[in-house]
Amino acid sequence: MVHGAYTSAWCWAATFMPYFCDRGYDVYAVSLRGHGNSQGRQWLDLWGLADYLADLRRAAAAIGRPLTLFGSSMGGLLVQRWLSAGHAGDAAVTIGSVPPTGMSHSIAGMLLGSPHGFAQVLQLAVSGVTNPHFLKLLAEQPMRSGAYDLHHRHLGRESARALWEMAWTPMVARCTPACPVLAVHGECDRMIPASTARHLGDFLGATVMTFEGIGHVPMIETELERVAEAIETWLALGERPLD
Repeated sequence: MVHGAYTSAWCWAATFMPYFCDRGYDVYAVSLRGHGNSQGRQWLDLWGLADYLADLRRAAAAIGRPLTLFGSSMGGLLVQRWLSAGHAGDAAVTIGSVPPTGMSHSIAGMLLGSPHGFAQVLQLAVSGVTNPHFLKLLAEQPMRSGAYDLHHRHLGRESARALWEMAWTPMVARCTPACPVLAVHGECDRMIPASTARHLGDFLGATVMTFEGIGHVPMIETELERVAEAIETWLALGERPLD
């Protein structure tokens, strides 16, 4: 499981990791360099998507078995680059992913439609500081019990280089992956519009699944199990379509 920008492996730890562990999966989550407890925070702005992809390759080598990759937001873009580079796996699931065409259209949409929300993202990107309202950018119905304290502690700055690359040079090639791909997106995503998920179908032949009432980070939604159950069902069916 690969996290998105501004965060670390914690975003999976309280919800999706135990959910899939309880159903018989061996589950691992990586904190990319400069994030969480990983090394390299002092050089955060030097790291780019290629460096994060190298972290993913090292994690995969350490696990040493075929993987089902989950990638959230920026992590979804890394999963796309992993697949377009020809890496194999059992399956891949992107969640609220940065589209293969980059973030430029999403940024323009936020500037026009939600300038206050864009200002909050910019504040986090520059200073690593956020406020209670930021949680509504991440989830439509965020978990209530200590939710803000938990997420506030684990949000922080992202690499300026990685943010630039996500916006303008995502470097994802059209390909036919060697495994089935599922693109999950919340219809209430305020960060990356659900309409962008169609690009994953165009670039990677992904099955696109959207969820009403779900925001950018389903793992912290009160209805997270609705999303997790659908993913689990898809994994069990493989490439066969859902009824």
